[in-house]
Amino acid sequence: GYVHEKCHHDVESGSHLERSKNGGIDVFRNGKFVRNLPVCSAKSTFYNNEKFNNMRKFNANKTNQNVGAYDGWLGYTTFENKAGVDKFLGSFTVPDKPQSMPERLFIFTGLQNVDWIPIVDKEPPVFDIIQPVLQYPATNTIFDEWSARSWYVTLDVGTIASDQIEFKTGDVVFGNMTKTGSDKW
Repeated sequence: GYVHEKCHHDVESGSHLERSKNGGIDVFRNGKFVRNLPVCSAKSTFYNNEKFNNMRKFNANKTNQNVGAYDGWLGYTTFENKAGVDKFLGSFTVPDKPQSMPERLFIFTGLQNVDWIPIVDKEPPVFDIIQPVLQYPATNTIFDEWSARSWYVTLDVGTIASDQIEFKTGDVVFGNMTKTGSDKW
């Protein structure tokens, strides 16, 4: 979904993120505190924007849906493991470039703490998702290529993304979400 620019944060690859006792998320690099990402003042990150209001109207009219008008997740699957998940690994091959230039296309696997689909479902009180994301076109580049970044998305702080790695069609991307502590990934 769309997130206000004040609610998006870039961090260096390899950064460690922790919920701050004072609110927000603390960023650490090589064991040293770097900065605090505060709760976003442009709240709510997903729902207070014109694009969401258009999607709400779209979803209310289920009888005449045009997939091209939908601005959320076009495909997804869910699985709940009652025993919990310690890791989620996967490889995927970078596809051909889209036939027409999208505003932004994201393809990802992810782990989230609640069963919620942005725009489709009512916003929950808390939500976190970690995800290795393949996107097209790459961010801040003059090249018409794919890139991958690690993303952490919350409802309070917003979105946090690592540095990007550029890829070409046919390259293989390996995504790794591995638990390193009771609440650490």
